[in-house]
Amino acid sequence: WGQVDPIFSKDLSFYVFWLPVLDAAVVYTLVVTFLVLALTAAVYAAAGGATLGSGRFRLSEEARRHLGVILASVLLLLAARWYLSGFGLLINGNSAVQGIFGFADSEARLPALQTMSIVAIGAAAAILWGSWRNRPAAVAGAFGAVIIGGALITNLYPSVVQSFRVEPNELERETPFILQNMEFTRLAYGIDEKSLERRPFDFDASAPIDWGEAAEQFSGLPIWGSGTGAPLLTTYREVEARFQYYDFDRVSIDRYHTDDGLVPVTIAVRHVDPTGIPDQNWQNLHLRERYVAGLGAVASAANSRTAEGRPEMLLRGLPPETLKSSVGSVPLQLD
Repeated sequence: WGQVDPIFSKDLSFYVFWLPVLDAAVVYTLVVTFLVLALTAAVYAAAGGATLGSGRFRLSEEARRHLGVILASVLLLLAARWYLSGFGLLINGNSAVQGIFGFADSEARLPALQTMSIVAIGAAAAILWGSWRNRPAAVAGAFGAVIIGGALITNLYPSVVQSFRVEPNELERETPFILQNMEFTRLAYGIDEKSLERRPFDFDASAPIDWGEAAEQFSGLPIWGSGTGAPLLTTYREVEARFQYYDFDRVSIDRYHTDDGLVPVTIAVRHVDPTGIPDQNWQNLHLRERYVAGLGAVASAANSRTAEGRPEMLLRGLPPETLKSSVGSVPLQLD
């Protein structure tokens, strides 16, 4: 280790080992303390320490001080959570540039989190004082300051900075942070300027092109796209879904070995779409096999199509059956 970050000057080991442990400990303690607060309030209400009568809510002195201490503890833990979240921004930033730590994080979110930590500590002190001195206005004001401040400072203020300072000149604002991210990415992969070898690229535009060789090189490229918005996905849904409760989420491209080398194949998994089940009762949604599990997959050659312009299927039907297809000059069969 021995390398520090450029914002807090902390060793990188802190973000790998200590930060996850501290964050988990604070969150766990916060949840437990909040549950203790709720249970304590319920016990006092059942025992008569907290009553509501004549339009007024009354707490006994013991209940008021006890609940005040627990509520102050909750706010102190929130302060610790906000403080640690500032370090977390360096790992999970909110920049529009691939989620790195960006300008709005540095100039708005980080100061906002630090400010809310101070506000929460002050609110905890005010709640302790108010509960001991029987000043309900101080308790309510402190709690309200945390809620309103959390909404305005940690959410609204960074959005304003992003909209009015970053987006009008995003490249200039984000460039220093992009360079920092690139530097530490190289460091993570052990790539530095000394390990890079720069070679000149020589290209003779006047040299003749061997179109036969070029055609052979491009023959294995997919002509069908993958993903959730691929036209092939629409074809699969129309032809191979078969029932309204079956669907395909996305098309993926895999490659299989043949005598001619690697051949690209498009694959989609048939799964159950609960919204398409005709009678959506509990038995159909949870027990009946046809509505619980998908049935097989479909596959087609990614680098060829039929004379009609449709995909050349390799795996299709219900139940699924494999088909022999000529991809290039070698029959390809999925088993």
